[in-house]
Amino acid sequence: MGGFVLKTELDIALENGIEIGEERGKAKGKAEGKAEERDCLNSLNAKLVEENRTEDLKRSFTDPEFQKKLLFEYFPEKYPEYAV
Repeated sequence: MGGFVLKTELDIALENGIEIGEERGKAKGKAEGKAEERDCLNSLNAKLVEENRTEDLKRSFTDPEFQKKLLFEYFPEKYPEYAV
């Protein structure tokens, strides 16, 4: 039996609310991920300075692969995907 499905204003409002909630959740997750990444990089930089590894610190600014290696060295539980 072919019929039309009519969406009520309530259905449309619910769908819009869900979409807005999903967008907000994604934005919040992205912001939290950036903050966590920034904290890890700051911790890495501090550790390198503390250990007088200034050449490694300088290199990590321009060599993303080397930076990944260092992140795994200091934070293997957070960056297992950077294992060599």
